[in-house]
Amino acid sequence: MLDAMTALGAIGRKSNKEDYVVYSISGNTFTKLSPDTDPEEILIGNAVEFRYWDEDLKSELMDPEIKSTAYALFYLDNGQLMLDCGNYPPTPINPEGHKRTPDKSSKILAENVTLLEFSHNSKNMAGDGKGCIRMKLVCTDPKTGETKTALSAVFMRNVWP
Repeated sequence: MLDAMTALGAIGRKSNKEDYVVYSISGNTFTKLSPDTDPEEILIGNAVEFRYWDEDLKSELMDPEIKSTAYALFYLDNGQLMLDCGNYPPTPINPEGHKRTPDKSSKILAENVTLLEFSHNSKNMAGDGKGCIRMKLVCTDPKTGETKTALSAVFMRNVWP
């Protein structure tokens, strides 16, 4: 659980607070969350994708259309909290909404996960957030049934452009 909280904090703090996505997952289908009616609504999903700078500044990156150079996708897969990282823009999530294949790395952050929630307060009808993500992670020991809960939140700092 500590690896999960550390990764969320480290990646989240360097992420672009104007460009991240919270998803709901059903099977292998990732759906971007948007408010139903109220643009000031708390959205709760089970995956989050951060976008951030992963390389030294160079003149071609000063284009305001380039908002990041890497992404990190946190999600639940068969009871494991996964972290996939890759270059941004990534291979798009395919038309069926299934997750993309990481082009850098895929790592297990926690096992025996029985609940994973990411939430943020939306600020517009597109579901864009205000730069804060909260994670609730519950792991259950398969032998004893004992549960451990971790709550973590991260404030994203960077804005580009």
